[in-house]
Amino acid sequence: MAGATLGAANEALHPHIVAMEERKNDADRRRQLELAISEALQQEAGRHEAAVKNMHRLRALRLERDQKAKRK
Repeated sequence: MAGATLGAANEALHPHIVAMEERKNDADRRRQLELAISEALQQEAGRHEAAVKNMHRLRALRLERDQKAKRK
């Protein structure tokens, strides 16, 4: 009889356990999504920084070229 009572108790807890696992899975998915977003934002910031640096370099080269052209 103890086995039957334990089985009934497990069946009663099952929906609760399933709901807990679903919430845990949702939280894990949210954390993974937030991590992926954070990494993407960091990569985008790096690309933006590189683009700005490149624009400044190109501007300096153009100014140098224009100054050389004026001297001739």
